[in-house]
Amino acid sequence: VVRFDPSKPYPDQWSPISVNGRQPTSSEQQKYRRQGERAQQREETGEGSGRPSLGESIDLRTASIALETADAWTFEVPLKKVANVRFPPEKFQVLVRIGKATRALEQIAVKLRASFRSKLIVKVKSGEGVLEFAAVNPKYPPTLISINGDASASVFFVSIGGLLELKRTDIKHVKP
Repeated sequence: VVRFDPSKPYPDQWSPISVNGRQPTSSEQQKYRRQGERAQQREETGEGSGRPSLGESIDLRTASIALETADAWTFEVPLKKVANVRFPPEKFQVLVRIGKATRALEQIAVKLRASFRSKLIVKVKSGEGVLEFAAVNPKYPPTLISINGDASASVFFVSIGGLLELKRTDIKHVKP
């Protein structure tokens, strides 16, 4: 469990509350402090990953309705092919759910349609992820409240994989 406060200086923004149900050690606290220091360096130098994010990789202009219920529209949103080496577009399905009553983003689901190789040594076999959004404060757009996902891959024919579950609670809007 980690607390993030963007109003604090970079080294203090991320602070572990507990690690596997116990108090974090001083080395674990230092790890999060270094993470904040690296984020500050990246911002100061303008250094990014150089790869487009998922948001920059989707093509909203060609989205189509995949499902319509009484409460929401679910759109299938294709990935862009231009400058997209991170996500082979034909291998992923992206579904975006918008609430009818609020006209706000509720969920983004990404699912791997078929396995693919990356850099010749990594084979991504399966994977999916769901990002959930909710209105925390009606004055602001929906906020990311949870991420759930799983994936399996192999590196040099050695299987790897795992599950990810992140939940954000006690969200407050702060002024830096």
